[in-house]
Amino acid sequence: MSSNRSLVRSAGLIGFATFLSRILGMIRDILTAKIFGTSWVYDAFLMAFMVPNLLKRLLGEGALSSSFIPVFTQYRQRSTPEELWRFASVVGTLVTLLCLVLMGAGWGILTFLTVLPLDPKVALMVDLLRYFLPFLLLVAWTAWAMGILNSFHRFWTPALAPAFLNIGWILAPIWICYWLGTDLKTQIYGLVGGILIGGLMQVVIQIPSLWKLRPRLEWRIDFRHQGVREVGRLLAPSLFGLAVTQLSMTVDLYLGYFLGEGATSSLWYANRLMQFPLGIFAAAMGTAVLPTFSSQAAQERMDQFRDTLGFSLRVLAFIVIPSSVGLIFLREPIVRLLFERNQFTAASTARVANVLMYYALGLLAYSGIKVVTSAFYSLKDTRTPVKVGAVGFTLNLVLNLILMWPMKESGIALATAISSFVNLTVLLVLLLRRIGALDMTELFNSLWRVIAASILMGIGCLWVWSLCGSYSLWVQVVVPILCSVIFFLAASFFLRIPETARVLKLFRGDHRRSPLQ
Repeated sequence: MSSNRSLVRSAGLIGFATFLSRILGMIRDILTAKIFGTSWVYDAFLMAFMVPNLLKRLLGEGALSSSFIPVFTQYRQRSTPEELWRFASVVGTLVTLLCLVLMGAGWGILTFLTVLPLDPKVALMVDLLRYFLPFLLLVAWTAWAMGILNSFHRFWTPALAPAFLNIGWILAPIWICYWLGTDLKTQIYGLVGGILIGGLMQVVIQIPSLWKLRPRLEWRIDFRHQGVREVGRLLAPSLFGLAVTQLSMTVDLYLGYFLGEGATSSLWYANRLMQFPLGIFAAAMGTAVLPTFSSQAAQERMDQFRDTLGFSLRVLAFIVIPSSVGLIFLREPIVRLLFERNQFTAASTARVANVLMYYALGLLAYSGIKVVTSAFYSLKDTRTPVKVGAVGFTLNLVLNLILMWPMKESGIALATAISSFVNLTVLLVLLLRRIGALDMTELFNSLWRVIAASILMGIGCLWVWSLCGSYSLWVQVVVPILCSVIFFLAASFFLRIPETARVLKLFRGDHRRSPLQ
């Protein structure tokens, strides 16, 4: 229980920092939509941005951290401080060298492609991608620092770092883009500049927290270091496994290219709205639980490992299921309130809202995958998520090709939701075969109560929304959302969902520090 309280506390800190980042991210999307809407220029930008964004997800939020943290935690528990920081120095040095090599090769290849006769959208995408290359190094440095700080259970600064990426992006539509002129093709380069500024800020913001640990860092090249080989052994399949998962979104956007102008942008805006609740707590829980899983696995405390897994899944369901219902019921007024102005038209609102409904159906699966995958990584098993992810990616691609033609971009979103549930189910079954059974009675009792409370919340949400029809758009969105929170909490207390009190304690500050920390 003490460990669970600490886990919720850590996830809450990360979630609050991520909430700030998501708010800034929403502001950046609102400002960007005002200038670029769902134009082909923004489609090209998104196709280019998906490459560095994929690297950010893999390195900053995935493979590098997931492979580095278990090994670093083991060194911290079993080695001297000198050996610990020697290992960190070698990893940082080798990651920097690898990024520099990839940047040089990428610049040469992309420069060659710019002289070829290409479709205007593809040509713009290739040119923009050249200027995104330095972002790779910034992301790698950020992930390396995050891994160190998270291993010391210092979550606040690493979780806050992505907010500074959004701050850099916000500078673009409010200043850099206008400074470049009025032509959309020219203004779009301002977004690249803003993202690079934000990437640099992500690195700088973590330096003070890292310095407080008094690290003994140096430039050190050692390909034979035992810790580096261990990270490399975990990184390769981990990178591929997470790439398979993250590639689903990338493939979604690229398939939007074949559906005409605005499809890629519609998928992006809907995904951004879906990521809001996903990032606030689901990604936070996935980040917070990895050091706890790693510590429990290293000490072979599998009973606690299973308890932590079950607790994490129950809390995720408590947060994510009502969020999914809320997004589905209020999708159109939310999209209209946030984006519909200037270049973002009523037709754009209808397209994005329809896509959002299908993305929201898979919200529970997206969040559950983050926690279950973290459990595999803490056991130093990166092969299983790779195999399952490959199957999920293949299923997603097949469903995309089947559904995208009759349903357009909505079919792509539905395919992602279906394949994610299949992915989560297979991962969970394989994990339980390895660690032993969870208390499924407790899990299902919590799950059906959360679903029932969410349905009651949805009915109340629609009733309040109907009463607000004659008021401003702000009232039509904000009032039903606030009432929905009250309805859900009331239903949760009535149905006696245990996670209700535990999550509310987080906001009252009623938690104790875990002996693990």
